[in-house]
Amino acid sequence: QMPKQLGKYILVTYGDIFKRWTIPNTVTKAFHTERYYNSERTNYEIQAYPHYLDLNIQAKTIKSYNREVILVDDLMDKGYRFQKINHYLRQERVPIKKLMVAILSGRGKAKMEMAGVPVDSAYFIPKLKVWFNESQLYPFVGGDAVSRDSYPEGNLIPSVNLMMPFMYPSYIKDVPLHEMLNLSRVCIENAYKIMRSIESEYLKANERNLTLGNLGEVLISPRFPDKGQFLTYDSASRPSDLLSYDYETIKRIQKMSG
Repeated sequence: QMPKQLGKYILVTYGDIFKRWTIPNTVTKAFHTERYYNSERTNYEIQAYPHYLDLNIQAKTIKSYNREVILVDDLMDKGYRFQKINHYLRQERVPIKKLMVAILSGRGKAKMEMAGVPVDSAYFIPKLKVWFNESQLYPFVGGDAVSRDSYPEGNLIPSVNLMMPFMYPSYIKDVPLHEMLNLSRVCIENAYKIMRSIESEYLKANERNLTLGNLGEVLISPRFPDKGQFLTYDSASRPSDLLSYDYETIKRIQKMSG
C-alpha cells in the first residue's frame, strides 16, 4: 500500500458552511470567526468565535504549519471577514496562494484584485444585489452574535437574525416594507416548523422534551435571539413555543403597517 501523501498547501476554511469541512489528502485548518453586532445593531466587528482562541493566536497556529495558504469561503462580496483574516495572516507573514469561494460577485472580485490575492470561484455573479444565507435568518438555528459583557454558560450564543422583529433589515434596498415583513414572517414560520419536527424526533428518541437548555445536543452552534441584557429565557422552554411569540409579534406589525 502506497503511503499517504499530503499536498504542499494548507487549506484554511472560514465560511459558515465550509469551516466544518475537511479536505482529503490536504492539511485543513479552520479559521474560527464570528460577526459581533453592537447592542444597537448598527455595526459589527469580526472577532474569534466564542470559546475559541483570539484571531492573532489562530494566525500564529497556521503560521506554524510552514505552508502556503489556500483560503476557502462561501461567498466573496463585501469581504469584511477576509480583510480581518488577511490582516492577521500578513502580520505573521503567512503567504496566501489563492482564495477559493463558492460564489464571487463583481465587487468581491475587485476587492481581491486590490488586495493582490488571486481568487477562483464555482459561480461568478457580477451584479449581486443581496445574498441570503437561509439558516442565518432562522432564530435558534443561525444568526450573528451580539456583543455582551458576559455570555451564558454552555454553548448557546446570544445572536441577532437580520430581519424583523429582531432588527430592521436595512441591507435590503428598494424593497417595500410589506415585502420585508412577509420575508420575516416566512423565516419565523420555517424556523417554527423545523423546531417542531426536531422536537418531535427528539422526544421519540429520548423520551423527554427538547428545550433551550439541551438544544446543543442536536445543533452544532445553537443560538438564541438576543432581546436585551435584562431579558432572559427560561432554559426549560421549548424553542418552538418561544418562536410562536415572535410569530405573533410579526403578525401584529404586519397589521399595523397595513
